[in-house]
Amino acid sequence: MSNTSLNPEEKDQLTINNGLNDNLNDEKLNKNDSFFSNDGMNLDLNPEEEKKEGVIDKKNTQIKNQKRLGKEIQENYIITKKEDIEDIKERIKNEKKRELSRLKYLEKFKNIRFQYLISPKHENYNKFLKEGLEYPVVPDRLLPNKTDVAYERDGIPQLVSQIQSKDDVICQKALIILCQMFHKPENIYLGFVEDVLNISIKLIHDERVLVRQKVTELLYLFSTHIYGRQRLLEKLSIINTLSTSFYDTDDIVRKNTYNTFLKLCEHQDGVDAVLSLFLFNRLVKLIEDEKMNLKSIILEIIARCIRYGKPKIMPATAIKLNIIIFFKNLLLSGMNTEQVKIATSKCVQALCYYEEGKELACKYELIDIFVQLMVISSQELKREAASALMWITLNCDAKKKLNRNGLHSIIWMLNDDSDPSFQLSLIKILTNCSEDPVGREIIELNCSTKIKRLATSSKSELILKAARIALSVIYWKPWKKYNFEEESKKFIL
Repeated sequence: MSNTSLNPEEKDQLTINNGLNDNLNDEKLNKNDSFFSNDGMNLDLNPEEEKKEGVIDKKNTQIKNQKRLGKEIQENYIITKKEDIEDIKERIKNEKKRELSRLKYLEKFKNIRFQYLISPKHENYNKFLKEGLEYPVVPDRLLPNKTDVAYERDGIPQLVSQIQSKDDVICQKALIILCQMFHKPENIYLGFVEDVLNISIKLIHDERVLVRQKVTELLYLFSTHIYGRQRLLEKLSIINTLSTSFYDTDDIVRKNTYNTFLKLCEHQDGVDAVLSLFLFNRLVKLIEDEKMNLKSIILEIIARCIRYGKPKIMPATAIKLNIIIFFKNLLLSGMNTEQVKIATSKCVQALCYYEEGKELACKYELIDIFVQLMVISSQELKREAASALMWITLNCDAKKKLNRNGLHSIIWMLNDDSDPSFQLSLIKILTNCSEDPVGREIIELNCSTKIKRLATSSKSELILKAARIALSVIYWKPWKKYNFEEESKKFIL
């Protein structure tokens, strides 16, 4: 049909339809960017190019993932670092707060008048024991300055009656105040009048730790006074009852008990009482399981018992227990403190006062041990070791052993002028050793000039006297007596 035969309306309709078809074709070309796609024709790409493109895409994705992971790791590391720094700062702050609180507690305890009193139930009981405060403060409800009692000495009868009270607080307060008051010797006499010993000893097995501590402290305070010791020694039943506290679970109770016996053993009657009650063997057996700070107290009690025991009992009782081997093990043990070794040296001195003790010390080779202690140890232990060796070398066999082995080290130590008592013991050891001909020759060759100087220029009178005696022994001849004045003039010239 020709366009001329159409109506004008039909012509308009045709033009509209043609325009729509052209627009559709243009849109298809723009979308596919190819003319052939509109005709349904597709071109095939090379498989190698497709593989290369896939590998490149994978590498790109891997690189992107690695970068993301690296960024995440860095961010996490920074976050953790910040958290660690904050934790460290918080810890430092907490430690500072704890130190400040601890110092406040210490100042509080130091400012309180009754610092030596104790309550094991206190929160910081163990901490303050480690800090060096032997007796932390009791709770506020037991402070003696808040109790209603009569003033000073007039209050002792009231306090003694309150000890027997069934109320815990009243009983403990009374014991605390009595301990404070019995530090004054004039108050102890009133304690005798009121019979405090018999009343307080009944509480020695009380379940309350504070009561046991205060009872043993009371007995210790009595033992520090001469009349108190006499009263305690008159009543052996009290001493026997007190000895049961050797096995108490509380350290302070045991410490007070040992100190009481140590005070009692300062006199012959106290030593006789301990030996008559057969407490010596128990004390020796207690040393192995006891704590270090209490071992030295027990050893000092043993030393006094050995030294001042009656001849019928000592040293036979100690020798039967093989006590010299026990002392040797204590000296050789690296676990023991210097205080324990010092007390052990005192025990050996006491045992070597007897001839049997000297022979045993020589037999079990204590000479070499004491020489080593004199070279290595502290000044106090050196002093005690030297005095023990001085007693041992009174035996002839001990002199010969020391002359063979350790005499040169003793001569070398004589140059130490820091401790006069140590130097005095060394001079006496050399005097003992010079009684043997071998020792006399060694000392005369190596040490005579030093002893002559000490005999003329020493500031201590004891050293002057001991050095002169040593020279008289060193230069002794059977046909000639040593004249110190003539020899000293020659030496000065």
